Amino acid sequence: MQTLTWTDKDRLSLADGRLRLESAQGVIEIDLASCHAQWQARHPGVAALGLLCVGERDITAQPPYFHFFAGEGIRVQMSAARRRGLGYWRPGHGAQRSFLALQRTLEDAGWSTRDLS
Repeated sequence: MQTLTWTDKDRLSLADGRLRLESAQGVIEIDLASCHAQWQARHPGVAALGLLCVGERDITAQPPYFHFFAGEGIRVQMSAARRRGLGYWRPGHGAQRSFLALQRTLEDAGWSTRDLS
């Protein structure tokens, strides 16, 4: 599985069903239609609901992450707090902004992720 640590300062774009994440670690492009096809293959009963699910997300994990069903899987985890003891999830923190920005971008384009939290 490929893993990318993503911050609220990194770049995010979605066009033509392709999610593009640019970070200091490099660039990852994710074909969301391919992710959705893998989701349907793994969950045939859910496919009838008409959801365009492309992966899973867990906002309560340390660190919070998205897992996309692309190939062997792509995990996009949010950056850790820069100061010790503050945790990943607090209002206004970069991890919160990163997570919500990615979730909002997917939802605005009609895609969804299964909530594991």
